[in-house]
Parts: sequence; structure tokens; C-alpha cells
Amino acid sequence: MALYAHHLPAWKKDEVADIKKNAKQFSLIGLVDIYGIPAQQVQQIRRNLRGKAVIKVTRNTLIKHAFEEIGGDIKKLTKYVNGHSAIIFTNDNPFKLFKQLEKTKTKMAAKAGEKAPEDIVIEKGPTSFKPGPIVGELQQAGIPAAIEGGKVKIRETKTVVKKGGVISAKLAAVLVKLDIRPMDVGLALQVAYHDGDIFEPSVLAVDET
Repeated sequence: MALYAHHLPAWKKDEVADIKKNAKQFSLIGLVDIYGIPAQQVQQIRRNLRGKAVIKVTRNTLIKHAFEEIGGDIKKLTKYVNGHSAIIFTNDNPFKLFKQLEKTKTKMAAKAGEKAPEDIVIEKGPTSFKPGPIVGELQQAGIPAAIEGGKVKIRETKTVVKKGGVISAKLAAVLVKLDIRPMDVGLALQVAYHDGDIFEPSVLAVDET
């Protein structure tokens, strides 16, 4: 599929050329999801991976364009380009890259409307809160709370959101106050191409043997 090759502005042609150059220099091409990652964290990840990998952030249309121009099996990667994709190039094998990217993830506070990556469980026990509006806030967020001994106490262990469930605004606000950071924020590998093979995360999330 030819994508308006002769009509691209110079800067877009340069972007495509850069992707093609890196594709020749490195043995592995991967796509990573950078949605929701602060620019500062992306820069820090780049620094941490310096000498091991190159991250290229550009428009999805240009990524697809470059893959189409490269041709061969690499064209298969175009179907994985969606959302906020970026390209990662490395000479490491896919399993090692997956592990490296998992290590870039940090815990962040949840925002209203986000989906829980795992069950969010509030443990039974005392909190540091003094009696006040926080009791009602906890209860409205589905967390059983009461005042005992001059402190706010969680009366029972409660799963407030199941994995994949949407986090409400009230719950997000309470989780911040409880200093619970359920969100894993970092580069998520969407797919990797190496030695003619396509590797998806479900295959890579195992111990390398």
C-alpha cells in the first residue's frame, strides 16, 4: 500500500527515513504503548535504555508508512500500530526487551475513568486519619469505615474494584488519600519483530529458557 509517498513534506520524509535506517541497524523492531506516560518519564526511560535501545516517537501514519516501504514481514506490524504507539529498536532478544520494559514501570495514582490493572483491595485496620469528613468519603467510595479510639478504621478488607473495572472519581480521590497507587505506568510492549518472527506480550511474559 503506497501512502502518498511523493506528497510527504520534507520533515515527514525525514521521519520515515529515520525509521528505515534504524530498522536496518537493529535486529529487533518493537511497538510500545506510551499512552498516559508523562513526557518527563519517557525521557528518563530513554536515558535508562541508552546504549541498549532507541525509542522513536512519531505519528502512527508515518510508522505505518515506513513499515510499508520496508516491506516483507515487517509490514505485518502495521496492524499493531494504534493508539499512542512508539517504535523501539534494539539488538536484544524479545524476552530480554520485555523484561527491561517491565522494569521501567512505576506505580502511579489512579485517575477517574481508568481501568484497574489488578483487583484493588483495601486492607482492614487503622488509618492515620482523624475523625472528620474522610469517614463519609471512604463510605461513599465503598470502603467500610468507622471511628475507633479517636482514629478512622477500615472495618473489613474490601475489594473495591475488580481487575478491569472502572475506577470512579470518588474512589480515585480516596485512593490518593490512602496513598494507594494501583496504576503501572511505563512502556508497554505491544509487539516485537525479530528474525522474521512476530512476538506478542502474552508469549514474552514468561521466563526465558
